[in-house]
Amino acid sequence: MGAMLRVTIAIALAACSSKSPPAVQAGPGTAEIKQAQPAAANAVDPSGYDTSCKTVDDCAVANAHPCDKCGCAQTPIAAKEAARFKAAAAAIACGPYDDSRVCGECMPARVDCVNGRCVAK
Repeated sequence: MGAMLRVTIAIALAACSSKSPPAVQAGPGTAEIKQAQPAAANAVDPSGYDTSCKTVDDCAVANAHPCDKCGCAQTPIAAKEAARFKAAAAAIACGPYDDSRVCGECMPARVDCVNGRCVAK
């Protein structure tokens, strides 16, 4: 009886330490939901936008990561570039992501004009 108990315990331990089953892959006719991707994968590159200014009123903030559910506008750009930046962000296809994060409110981003350039504060 003791040998049988040891075999049962050995089998149970082997089952607990075995590799996980392979991930299920979507097959034909099934919906595929992408995992949440880092925001940088779907971002607007701010380097192509003007940041020059004469006063703080010449500056605006934009959201460079429109696919990030919890992203906030914190990228400083020239106010005259805001519409073009918004159009570029709207053109990004974010797709259906499995992102169940609960997001807090964005803190208002502040910008300033320092040495002729819009900067975030």
